[in-house]
Amino acid sequence: MNDVTVVTSVTYPSPESLALVADVQYHEPYLSAALNRKFRGIVDPGFYAGFLPKPGGGMNLLITSVDGDKTAGAASVDIGEFYQVTIQQRKDISLALSAGKKYAIVLKGRYLLGEDTYQVNTASHIHAAEFVARTYTDSYQLGDGELLVCTVNIPAGVSAITQEMIDTSERINRTIGIDISDSVTSTRSDVAASSLAVKKAYDLAKSKYTAQDASTTQKGLVQLSSATNSDSETMAATPKAVKSIKDLADTKAPIESPSLTGTPTAPTAAQGTNSTQIANTAFVKAAITALINGAPGTLDTLKEIAAAINNDPNYSTTINNALALKAPLASPALTGVPTAPTAAQGTNNTQIATTAYVRAAISALVGSSPEALDTLNELAAALGNDPNFATTMTNALAGKQPLDATLTALAGLATGANKLPYFTGTDTVSQTDLTSVGRDILAKTSVLAVIQYLGLRELGTSGEKIPLLSTANTWSARQTFNGGITGALTGNADTATKLKTARNINGVRFDGSGDININTLVSRGRVTALEANAQGTSGIQLYEAYNNGYPSPYGNVLHLKGATAAGEGELFIGWSGTSGAHAPVHIRSRRDTDSANWSEWAQVYTSKDSIPGVNAKGDQDTSGNAATATKLQTACTINGVSFDGSKNIELTAEDLNLQETVNKADNAVQKTGDTLSGGLTFENDSILAWIRNTDWAKIGFKNDADSDTDSYMWFETGDNGNEYFKWRSRQSTTTKDLMNLKWDALSVLVKALFSSEVKISTVNALRIFNSSFGAIFRRSEECLHIIPTRENEGENGDIGPLRPFTLNLRTGRITMGHGLDVTGDITTNAWVYANRFAINSSNGMWIQMRDNNAIFGKNIVNTDSAQALLRQDHADRKFMIGGLGNKQFGIYMINNSRTANGTDGQAYMDNNGNWLCGSQVIPGNYGNFDSRYVKDVRLGSQQYYGVNNWQTWNFQCPSGHVLSGINVQDTGSNSADNIAGVYYRPVQKYINGTWYNVASV
Repeated sequence: MNDVTVVTSVTYPSPESLALVADVQYHEPYLSAALNRKFRGIVDPGFYAGFLPKPGGGMNLLITSVDGDKTAGAASVDIGEFYQVTIQQRKDISLALSAGKKYAIVLKGRYLLGEDTYQVNTASHIHAAEFVARTYTDSYQLGDGELLVCTVNIPAGVSAITQEMIDTSERINRTIGIDISDSVTSTRSDVAASSLAVKKAYDLAKSKYTAQDASTTQKGLVQLSSATNSDSETMAATPKAVKSIKDLADTKAPIESPSLTGTPTAPTAAQGTNSTQIANTAFVKAAITALINGAPGTLDTLKEIAAAINNDPNYSTTINNALALKAPLASPALTGVPTAPTAAQGTNNTQIATTAYVRAAISALVGSSPEALDTLNELAAALGNDPNFATTMTNALAGKQPLDATLTALAGLATGANKLPYFTGTDTVSQTDLTSVGRDILAKTSVLAVIQYLGLRELGTSGEKIPLLSTANTWSARQTFNGGITGALTGNADTATKLKTARNINGVRFDGSGDININTLVSRGRVTALEANAQGTSGIQLYEAYNNGYPSPYGNVLHLKGATAAGEGELFIGWSGTSGAHAPVHIRSRRDTDSANWSEWAQVYTSKDSIPGVNAKGDQDTSGNAATATKLQTACTINGVSFDGSKNIELTAEDLNLQETVNKADNAVQKTGDTLSGGLTFENDSILAWIRNTDWAKIGFKNDADSDTDSYMWFETGDNGNEYFKWRSRQSTTTKDLMNLKWDALSVLVKALFSSEVKISTVNALRIFNSSFGAIFRRSEECLHIIPTRENEGENGDIGPLRPFTLNLRTGRITMGHGLDVTGDITTNAWVYANRFAINSSNGMWIQMRDNNAIFGKNIVNTDSAQALLRQDHADRKFMIGGLGNKQFGIYMINNSRTANGTDGQAYMDNNGNWLCGSQVIPGNYGNFDSRYVKDVRLGSQQYYGVNNWQTWNFQCPSGHVLSGINVQDTGSNSADNIAGVYYRPVQKYINGTWYNVASV
């Protein structure tokens, strides 16, 4: 009984309504499976067009395939082990995402025998193709039939998706054919650069300029030459030379789309060549001959081929319907005379080129060329038989320098020995003499070398160092200044014999040159009054009287006694028993002998007291002095001038006999000014001073710190808050300030030349600054630092947080804390240690990789010599990346136990591009081998051919089959009909999980 398949009625969606459409989705296991495995192992999975993620407004992600004139996306996904499904995007799709999450946007395709998808049954909830927004934290996983479109990292709190949040770096982009791009900044690996892009890159490279001598390895200044036959690599062509070459080039055919005339020729390529080499008529004729000669006689014309396919105009459809029972079309061995549509002239893609296309292309190539360049031989001769002519010209032009205003200005200089060019404005230059000193300084390679050359010393205050005068210094040893110190000193002197300025202590003058006695007035409390010849305490003492023997019961006692004499006295001020009332005052004393007794207390009378024997009011005479008077009773004279106290008097120089002295003195100096013909001598504590209002400037000749007269001069200014000394020089009518010494700093306004060391003992020794930035030379413990200040704190700011340069004074080791940019070569004879090492590589064409930045060996490998570029040491062996001078490059292993020359393992590329391995290649995944190589061979299902007792018969196995058995029948006679038939089987090969019948030759 035959199998019965029941097909239920289903509805299909309109194909135009689907945004994503996948390949065949059928129950039938042969046709759909065949179609869905047709490119598995031939076309790699990935995106071939479209599926571009973009911000879709707000928190929506838009996936579109509209890109210029392209309106549909194409992607290919692998399903299981054997199938591959192509997915088209026909409409834009928007996905709603949330803030604060990371998404992996995945394209998922499905194909499973027996499974309905929505694409073939609208009742199904399974999609043949769909987008999935999958959240993840650190990493995402892709399942069967899935491709990553992009990742989207959306920060928390945002309200819209931006392009910066979308990352397509891990997406797999594929291409069939090569796209041409004019971009010079593209990083795509599937796009080829157009001639315009190459020209842009070339023009950009020509515009780079560094002011140095040019060579074949670097740009720079070059000498011009008008020669057209020069082979110099250091001179540049002038417009005249370029015009000569252009005039010659104008007579030649261009390399791009030349219009050749006459009969241009080219070398005949070997049959089987499949490259961009020009095919001449001999090659095409031979190819056509080989094609025809290789066809059977019954299929060497189109008519015979049409008859062979039963004149079926839909033969392709017929064949496709039978694909499940046929061998795949991968690497077909065509016979006969296959034809194809003739592509339009100028087509440059993977479309098959017919003989008509080749004929037309050759005709166009020859017909548009001038007679002098109508053969490949003539073209080759015009190019100097240089197969790399474009590279040769590109490399030659790359070493030339374009003319511009800056170079023109430099070229106009009358150069000579010991000249230094410099810019005076935009594209204007001049030059100045470069002295031997300037050359020596420019030749120095370090700041220390410049300092030593100038005769300067290291900053500091110990040894032979020079202190920084603009900051406070801490001296590590006692300093002696024979010339004195001008200005203010802070801190305490270890020793001094006298204060510069004497001070008052409780009214007693003290300059430190001798001891003083300060009689303090201190309350001593209540004491009993002294009696007889009892002596009190020296100085001024204050006591309280409180019923202890004084004239009144209560009061204050002031006791006075000198330091050496015995004489003393007391003043008693009584306290009244009534608030606000007057109390009497008494005094007493004793003479200056130890045995003298105290005198009796005597009352001091005031206006509040009644003097015994004197009326309160009257005109009685009294003895003594009046407390106040307006005029002396008898006038007196002062230097002959009358004075009675009623008014002030003035004494002139004549009154004081001063004028007479000046007039009579020999060689005396006038008060109004004079000129000295000899020296001016000061004796003792003399001071030369200028005083105006509260400002002064003084010159002194005595050390105020001790009692001796030291041989030095001091300068002092004061009072106005802006005191400083200025050193200046005058030549003719020009005055030039040389140096200013203020309260806090010494400013040197001209060059400072030191014939000995400058010693600085402070931590911060030297500051170089402007208004924005400053750099401080700082010694900290055993290290010397160069530390920048913070920005905009250049002059007075403290050290900043950066530590770009540190010199260990103990070990001599230098540490660079914030990177190092070196424009010249670095040569070292010691190890170089680095946690990370990166090359500032650049993009470009393959041929440019020969000169771009890369890790490379400095010396060219000698012939038959080995050189390692990288080496990794193991306990018992070493691995190296390098090569031999006979053009080997690869990976080599040498055991430590080896004593003879050679290697113990290697895998390398030879000079023909072949990759050679000294041992087996053991891949971790055989997938790419499975899809390309035969894994097994077998005989297929047995078939039988019977002869039906024919007396004479003949049988040939079908293509790809072999005889596997004979059916012999016993007929009683020795004749051919004893063999009733034969058995035969197809020979099958097993490739990537599928058995295929082999073909015959």
